[in-house]
Amino acid sequence: GVIPGKDENLKKEVVVLGGHFDHLGLGGESSMNPRQIGHIHNGADDNASGTALVLKLAKELKTKDLKRTHIFILFNAEEVGLLGSDHFVEMWQRHGETYGELVTMLNFDMVGRYEKEYSIMSAASGLEWKELLNPLTSKFKFTIKDDGVGSSDHASFIKKKIPSLFFTSG
Repeated sequence: GVIPGKDENLKKEVVVLGGHFDHLGLGGESSMNPRQIGHIHNGADDNASGTALVLKLAKELKTKDLKRTHIFILFNAEEVGLLGSDHFVEMWQRHGETYGELVTMLNFDMVGRYEKEYSIMSAASGLEWKELLNPLTSKFKFTIKDDGVGSSDHASFIKKKIPSLFFTSG
């Protein structure tokens, strides 16, 4: 989905809010059971929670006067190597200039298991992130981490030097 920006000077700056909807991973070091490599690990949290949050954000933000254009996207094939998000970024960089420049990506992956706090990772990918995020830590239970490129869809954007954040509850 797309919400066009309202500010003539900023509407060519594109913010991507995304998550992935595939959930059939095969284990590995970041799975809930890293010793079961090759076994399907079904999961509503990975990533029905991110999918639901992206849809909720689209519903909420459509009523706002957003200065920049916002794209809401649900990727496929994250679990098998970021195929959907890699393809999106590649195609955008080849053909998307008429729509605008990708300026940031917010990735929501496994946000449904809130127990203690959320992690916001990849804060070092953008110069402004810490300045924008640090005030939130007093109101919300966030841990902000510089690293976190990892194996979720924001990594496809970071590889192309597009600042991105990765929101997760672990």
